[in-house]
Amino acid sequence: MTSRAIACALLLALASAGAAPARMHPLHTTLTQVTAGPGQATIWVRAFADDFARGVARQRPLPGVDPTLAYLGASVGVWDRGGRRVGLAMCGTRRSGDLLWFCLRAPAPRGRAGCACWCPYSSPFTRTR
Repeated sequence: MTSRAIACALLLALASAGAAPARMHPLHTTLTQVTAGPGQATIWVRAFADDFARGVARQRPLPGVDPTLAYLGASVGVWDRGGRRVGLAMCGTRRSGDLLWFCLRAPAPRGRAGCACWCPYSSPFTRTR
């Protein structure tokens, strides 16, 4: 090792001696996938379990309404061609480590061309037609 390399290594060691260790901030992303099939739209929402639990805890559903479905319904919306919001039905859930997957279905008699979907999880405040 040359004296120049040793000096550079020593300089780096001294410069970083008082530096605080880097802190990693977790990046939690949520994904929404929408597919339209014959007569219905299927929506899969993937979320981190701790983030989703905080969202559900803040939800104040009507009596008798499942808080999970109320939170999903407040977060994802589907409208028919006439501008009327259509109901969502749960079609399954699964867990994969820290991730939760929720399946929702909505009627879409005219397929994707006959409905609008609002999914702020995947792209805030956009409606796809």
